[in-house]
Amino acid sequence: MNFLQEAANLLTGENLTKISQSLNTDEESVSKGITAAIPAILTALNTKAQQSDIAPLLLDAVRNNFGGELLDNLGDYFNHPQNTLTETPKILSTIFGDSEAKAQEKVVKASGLAPSLVVQLMSSIAPVVLSLIGKYVKEQNLDSSGFTSLLNDQMSIVRSNAPGLIGFLERIDANDDGSIADDLGRLFNNLFGKKEA
Repeated sequence: MNFLQEAANLLTGENLTKISQSLNTDEESVSKGITAAIPAILTALNTKAQQSDIAPLLLDAVRNNFGGELLDNLGDYFNHPQNTLTETPKILSTIFGDSEAKAQEKVVKASGLAPSLVVQLMSSIAPVVLSLIGKYVKEQNLDSSGFTSLLNDQMSIVRSNAPGLIGFLERIDANDDGSIADDLGRLFNNLFGKKEA
């Protein structure tokens, strides 16, 4: 399972158009934001899952609150993007904790989107990523150890595609950009089949 690619596949076509319209910006900019935001979400989840006292709690939260229901109705979900921030106002703080603002700054810097748009975008797509994970967790009946291994495997997949970007996202307090420009462009092309202008 490759959640990075699976999430990107769900956030293309009509769904991408709906997200872009709700943010009042162009689809290519949103695609670039998604390219940075999905790895940021996976990175934060993996960091939490590596903590033995947090992993079981995170697993229960994912299993009990996310699954195939949202994935089966993505069209309706993105038809009402305004509900995202009102219904799940704490979803980003739950994922990122005290690093929420820093993580958003990282995605802003990597994607070029305005800060307010990044907050809305990440709030919209986080439930999609979590639902993909939750559905897989339920189907495979994963325990805490299996859940931790799953997320660690996802980071290996993402890191193999964009090591500079992941290093940049992991170093929340760092100012250096490393090789994120090249890595972001490569990952963008791999996920969306486009070339940067």
